[in-house]
Amino acid sequence: THRIGGLLPLYLFAILRRGMIGFGGIGLMGKGLKQMSVWATLGMGNGTTKLMGDQSLVVTKSSRMSQACSEGKMDVVVSKTAEFFGTDVVFPDSILRNMEEFEKPQSLIFKDIDVIVCCTGFKPVPMKGLEHIDLDVRSWYKNCFVPGYDDRLAFLGYARPHQGGLVAVSEMLARYCALLARGDRKLPKNYAELAKVEGGLSDAYFSQAHQTQQLVDYPSFMASLAKLVGCEPDMPSPFNFSLFARYWTFADWPVWYRQRGPGANPEALKQLMSTCRFQDHMCPEYAMMLVTEILFLFPFLPLYRIYSVLEPLIAIGEEDVLHPGWMYFRRKIDLLHSTA
Repeated sequence: THRIGGLLPLYLFAILRRGMIGFGGIGLMGKGLKQMSVWATLGMGNGTTKLMGDQSLVVTKSSRMSQACSEGKMDVVVSKTAEFFGTDVVFPDSILRNMEEFEKPQSLIFKDIDVIVCCTGFKPVPMKGLEHIDLDVRSWYKNCFVPGYDDRLAFLGYARPHQGGLVAVSEMLARYCALLARGDRKLPKNYAELAKVEGGLSDAYFSQAHQTQQLVDYPSFMASLAKLVGCEPDMPSPFNFSLFARYWTFADWPVWYRQRGPGANPEALKQLMSTCRFQDHMCPEYAMMLVTEILFLFPFLPLYRIYSVLEPLIAIGEEDVLHPGWMYFRRKIDLLHSTA
């Protein structure tokens, strides 16, 4: 979620991400990320979604399961059906076991199972008196504000980052809600229309994850909320290279948004930066990825400037998200949630 990645076009970001993970990942979670990448490849589809890499879908809620799998602590099997015989389970048409994808479905048997838990899915149940509201959270402004209720009804926890923390975006939304409650901010007058636009963008972007309507893109979602709250961080001076480098290469932590604005706590950012040194953050794999990103970024910037000028002249509908320019010439951070 570092800022340099957000400046790249999506297809370059996806190529570098897949290359980094395929090379072995970063740090202790490397094997787990590589495992998850294998699973994601199965659901990528073809054409545009394949170019997007794992950005168009989500495999698991977190990387904990893939990490445990990579360490040999659990088995993951993908099969259309399962047959139960006492304490034994048969998966007759398995297409994957852990990191091994089968060319033809195979039958796998697991014996002496202690407990079987069947997750059959669920549907959200509206609260009493709110049965009429649309439960598609992408129809809500910022996955939070239900159209028709203005700032009188808001839900937290329904904006789940594809990569990054649910708590972080919930904190930013809570700060915005507090400002609305105090009268220090107002919702955009056309917030319901903006929600439709952003919802359409998200539907197209996360096209392989229709079952997870809460998905948002963490960097662009945080940037849009920062504009609403008024707490966009100031870029450090390049002459303070250590802080400047951390601003661009460290994760987009919520503490960056405490630098200034309502609820500012610059001392917290200063304290964290004093314990997170740039050189300690630079493992060889991450350093190699950053260098590669910067080398790709410089030739892309002129193309982005040209495209930004020409884009309004191109006759493309607002909902035609996956047009070529969107994939190749726009910055990733500008693709979603930028209607604020």
